[in-house]
Amino acid sequence: MGTPREPKAAKYFVAMLSSAPELLDRVEDDLVPILGAVDRRSEALPWEASQYYEKEMGGGLLRRFVSCESLASPEKLAEVKLRTQEVEAKYSTTAGGRRINLDPGYLDSLPYTYPDYLWPMAVEFFTEIRAIYLAQLRGQS
Repeated sequence: MGTPREPKAAKYFVAMLSSAPELLDRVEDDLVPILGAVDRRSEALPWEASQYYEKEMGGGLLRRFVSCESLASPEKLAEVKLRTQEVEAKYSTTAGGRRINLDPGYLDSLPYTYPDYLWPMAVEFFTEIRAIYLAQLRGQS
């Protein structure tokens, strides 16, 4: 049986999505007070995963990832998300549409993940219960 302890610090990153390349650069400065200095950035690549954001943000969307130098507790994720939403609002259009989408996340090691959770049967099971969970959330709205 494991002994509960504080989680290890995680390395945070932010997935940025915008049709304005200059905004991707500018928003990095807004992330510094939230997560610390940016220590790595990806290229800005064309977003081809879906057309979901085009109605709100326009075409020609670009995806960039940035990681931050400071490590922080994984428990900080909800606070970070709220603060990145404030940054999104700062650059929104007068009609309230976003010009940039910011999705923070983090990397950490998962020594407590059991290998059997990766078995195809387990992945299928968790996928099924995730669908049930999402339906339950929709029912609460």
